[in-house]
Amino acid sequence: SAIYASAYQGEVEELLRLLRAEGLNPMMVSQSARPGAAGPVYEVRLPEKEVPRAKPLLQFFLLKSAKTPS
Repeated sequence: SAIYASAYQGEVEELLRLLRAEGLNPMMVSQSARPGAAGPVYEVRLPEKEVPRAKPLLQFFLLKSAKTPS
């Protein structure tokens, strides 16, 4: 199931590395741009049974990426 989506491929790749480092098996799926959208959307998907283990990592990632530059 999809746990995260972003238009920024670098952001998605960072999350993939974080999840893989914890022994999870994430996969990136890119969806072509929808009419009116700026560009493709990249989704991070995980096997359903791994989603509970990924939740704390995802929270950490979202907090870290939400920090404003100083």
